[in-house]
Amino acid sequence: MTPTVLANGVHAYNWDMVVPRFRVVHQKTMIALSQFEHEGMTYTFKSPYIIDAEYSEDGIYEYSNQRLGIYVQGKNYDELVESFAFSFYYQWKDIAMEDDKNLTQDAQLLKQILLAMCEVTK
Repeated sequence: MTPTVLANGVHAYNWDMVVPRFRVVHQKTMIALSQFEHEGMTYTFKSPYIIDAEYSEDGIYEYSNQRLGIYVQGKNYDELVESFAFSFYYQWKDIAMEDDKNLTQDAQLLKQILLAMCEVTK
């Protein structure tokens, strides 16, 4: 499968899924995100982060990751990645950069996950 390279250098993979019983076609999109920039900072994933998005009947790409507390939508790939970057940034700012004494146990676990998966530089 050959990826589509988006404007921001992100690789996107497309394929169609057909569910024969219902004759419904869903388009799935897999985006491998290695880094993004937001507010002057570069967020680099230690291994590419896979955004396994679904294309809805409403013409919107959707992605969610319950473990990270992220749910995003976009009209196209670039908008979806931008929305993901914005949501990840806020999780990073509000959780990963917070002192453990101010976080619940669940938030401390999320902080460990975020710190293990990404490095941030100026």
